[in-house]
Amino acid sequence: DLDPFDDPTHGQQQLTFFHGYYNQYQYLPRVITCAENDRVVNVCLLYGTAHASLAAPEDLKRVVDRLREVWPGVRIHFRGDSGLGVPRMYGGCEGMEVDYTIGLGMNARLKRLSENTLNQAVKQFEATGEPQRLFCAFWYRADSWPAQRWVIVKCEANAQGTNRRAVVTNRPGAFI
Repeated sequence: DLDPFDDPTHGQQQLTFFHGYYNQYQYLPRVITCAENDRVVNVCLLYGTAHASLAAPEDLKRVVDRLREVWPGVRIHFRGDSGLGVPRMYGGCEGMEVDYTIGLGMNARLKRLSENTLNQAVKQFEATGEPQRLFCAFWYRADSWPAQRWVIVKCEANAQGTNRRAVVTNRPGAFI
């Protein structure tokens, strides 16, 4: 897992900048952890306004190279949130032969492609009164991608309303 997080700063520390998303002056540490045991395997301190994906493929490569040095042929699966959902990250993982599941921000095209599934979840919720969670998946190509990638969308309907989340993955078994 690779996760950036906000670290608020106070005063005049070097490379602390105002980050509009977090609405504060901060650093942006990024950590790679092992999903099996939550051990930290890599830490990177980014300046406050850095994009979460800045040099992330290089950090991941360092970890992947070391793991494969110790365990040749090991299968590695990378997980990241939508802040890491950029073409360089997908390409880096594919080039290293790393499986990935990365959050993907919803947009109008993804909403259109998942609309039937969301409508079905709403109808099932209305009929049963029970929260519904349905999935759909399809090949998708964003304008900035050189090729199609597999996208899975989770569509939820419950008493609080509806929610859709998407991931892009190359993980074996995720394809229909």
